[in-house]
Amino acid sequence: SNSMKTIVLAGLSMAAFTIGLSSAHAQTIDGTLDGSYGSALAVQTAATAWGSGPAAGGGNQLDAAYGLIQGGNLNLFFAGNTSDGNHLQIFLSDGRTGQSTFNVTGGSFTSTSTEAQDGSIFSPGFSATYAIDLNTSGGTIYANLFNLVNGTGGYIGSAADAGGTIGGVQVAVNNSSTAGTGVNTGSGALTVTTGWEMAIPLSYLANSSSVSVLADISNGSMSNQLLPADGGTGTISGNTFNYGSTPGQYFTVTSVPEPTTLALVGLSGLAALAAVRRRK
Repeated sequence: SNSMKTIVLAGLSMAAFTIGLSSAHAQTIDGTLDGSYGSALAVQTAATAWGSGPAAGGGNQLDAAYGLIQGGNLNLFFAGNTSDGNHLQIFLSDGRTGQSTFNVTGGSFTSTSTEAQDGSIFSPGFSATYAIDLNTSGGTIYANLFNLVNGTGGYIGSAADAGGTIGGVQVAVNNSSTAGTGVNTGSGALTVTTGWEMAIPLSYLANSSSVSVLADISNGSMSNQLLPADGGTGTISGNTFNYGSTPGQYFTVTSVPEPTTLALVGLSGLAALAAVRRRK
């Protein structure tokens, strides 16, 4: 009947849609924003005080943050730039008991410039369990990785700016954005489509459905470029931040059902509908 043809065509359309959706979710870590990330999870409100324009000219800004949990990874994209000698630092909270006050001088941690931020205090409810410190020099990314639960980590290796895997983390940076003062905030920040991108294995974390994130730019002293943006409440002092009385100074990446799961649900519903039609 015409009704049954409609149901079959709907099923085929759903299958085609699912294949297209799966392809769209294929992620390439190359420092360029793609549509699979969806909307920004944090947008800059503070005009950069550490240089405008591309990194080659001394530009440093965190414009907007995006995140996606898929394929066994936490994927993060930070639109913006860091010039050589400045560091992008990312703190993750996955639900385990980690650090409420940052400290990488004890345990088995390897000495690193990241120690300059020891004493920084995270927001209530943000227990930092993993941290990543990235910087560039002459077209090369250098990475420090830290497990803040068991107190291990430090310098782990390097890769070309165009991308590579360091300590199991895929990372790439495209430092060409021209966004600067008056451009790297609000709607202007959302036009920036190049920056830092990484894929962090969920096996490094304890939660595959929800991970909270705080990021900043530092070089031993703190910039005003954090995501989420600092509210200008005097919580940055020298080389540390103190968000102990500032709730919500982080953004959260949550997972969505995999396309194959959505397809099974959709096709199951269509099959049930077809069965009802046959019984009539």
